[in-house]
Amino acid sequence: ISVTGVQTCALPILRRALCNAGADVLVVAPWSQQSGAGARMTSPGFAPVPLTVQAVTVPAAYAGDCAGTSTGGAVFGVCASAGPCSSTTPSASPADAVNVGLSRFAKNYWSGGPDVVLSGTNFGQNIGATLNHSGTVGAAVTAHEYAVPAVRSEEHTSELQSH
Repeated sequence: ISVTGVQTCALPILRRALCNAGADVLVVAPWSQQSGAGARMTSPGFAPVPLTVQAVTVPAAYAGDCAGTSTGGAVFGVCASAGPCSSTTPSASPADAVNVGLSRFAKNYWSGGPDVVLSGTNFGQNIGATLNHSGTVGAAVTAHEYAVPAVRSEEHTSELQSH
């Protein structure tokens, strides 16, 4: 899960590191940056908002990183739209991405579900009162609601933000 969204430069770096460490990685992330989204979930309620899940091609330099795994390191972005996701489409939240990933995708790859959900990275730090509004925390809480352990992370470096 990537709170900064599937278009961030940090995502392929994290994906590569996990696959190189032997993990079988499946990415289901918000379509765009969602820091500060808290545990917001798109509700079906009285006026349902559709969520679209769209496959994302990783940059060519990272394409073969997860080739030997059951998931192949698949990457999906989630937006709040009935049509294809684009740069102008509202993004789903980190909690939406975890909900979709665990309820609709994970069992397609692993019969028992994932071992862990990784939530992050996000822009800036989650400290003090801002922690309650953190999208990475909201995603981790959603994973725990599915009885899946979760780890959240944050990164604040000019190198990752400038790529």
